[in-house]
Amino acid sequence: MHLLQFSLVLLFAPGIDVQAEEQCRKDGSCDADTANMATDSRACEKYFSSLPERSSFFSRVAMPSGMDPSKWGRMLARSGINPRGVVLQSEFFELPLEVNVTLLWDEMSALLKSSEGWEKVDEENAKQGVTSKHFRLTQSVAGPGSLVGPFEEVGTRMARSPYVRSVLNSLGGTVGNVALMKLSPGKEVEEHFDTNSYWQGRVRVHIPVKSSNKCIFTCGQQGETHAIHMAPGKIYLFDNHLGHAVKNRAKSSRIHLTVDLVGSRNFWELVKQGRAIGSRPRAARLEPRLIKLDALTPQVSVEAWNDSSLQLTRGRADCHDVAAAAEASASPLGLAVEAREIVEAWCGKLREQEQTRKEEVGILKSLAVQKACRLVGEVSANPSQ
Repeated sequence: MHLLQFSLVLLFAPGIDVQAEEQCRKDGSCDADTANMATDSRACEKYFSSLPERSSFFSRVAMPSGMDPSKWGRMLARSGINPRGVVLQSEFFELPLEVNVTLLWDEMSALLKSSEGWEKVDEENAKQGVTSKHFRLTQSVAGPGSLVGPFEEVGTRMARSPYVRSVLNSLGGTVGNVALMKLSPGKEVEEHFDTNSYWQGRVRVHIPVKSSNKCIFTCGQQGETHAIHMAPGKIYLFDNHLGHAVKNRAKSSRIHLTVDLVGSRNFWELVKQGRAIGSRPRAARLEPRLIKLDALTPQVSVEAWNDSSLQLTRGRADCHDVAAAAEASASPLGLAVEAREIVEAWCGKLREQEQTRKEEVGILKSLAVQKACRLVGEVSANPSQ
């Protein structure tokens, strides 16, 4: 199912590329590849196709030959690994982006003052040793804390926060749960790994807003954990399929903006160009880019689907739920019509010929890339739009 989630996200992420292309053309900062994308559809499609996919960053822990699968799952769990045995290439990644934490905190503190403030620690989380408090920008329509989509903005919290939107859109895709998380002085999040099926197709990004070097985040399997201080102004991806814990030994609270997302190819390109920290370290391939405030930045695309609706249980030719999810998720970016056109074209191709699920997904990705490149060309040809 997460293949279809990934493809659905691809429909909306190109809208951010269109805006970036328009801005760099105005200020003269476009590189040769970006300039070519605006005038050569084949170059554009080649560029999008060259971006990495989510699957290239994950691997499955090999089960010893002849072992009972049920025992293997328990063995993984005892070792601090999700029983599915699927893990990221490294425990942590630092993305090549830089955040203006002053702007970010100004907007967040204004929202906190104008609302009921932090939620109480969820009872179920507390039982598991997770003592962080939340202030949600998005949440499930089923209510706070639920991991079942669709998700929606809480009130007008993101609409009132242009820099938050700039930061979220810089990640290049559609978001699910987005929340500030506060860990009070002396508190800790006990070691655990996340097991809900929600995480099979998603990852969590941490954007530190306030923190001390006495607040340490650890992640890894038993006996091979890696510890870092997540510094304000940076953006981190970590592997929540492995055991992870946080200890705040500072005299002040740790406050992070956390973002759950499937991740478009644009997002995974950021991961590829960033710094890997942990068991497979490597240096960053790009200097970090400062995320600037753009008061005209669009609203954020939020997951407008329930994962079960992407199963196409009523037959492959029945794409109604996928089309509705695409249209609703793309609407905040002004791409609802384009998203529906892509899915309708996809549905038409599925009716023409029986396809494997992998082939279905490949067709959807191809249609999304073609539409994105046409949009880039239209922006270039009509600079006044």
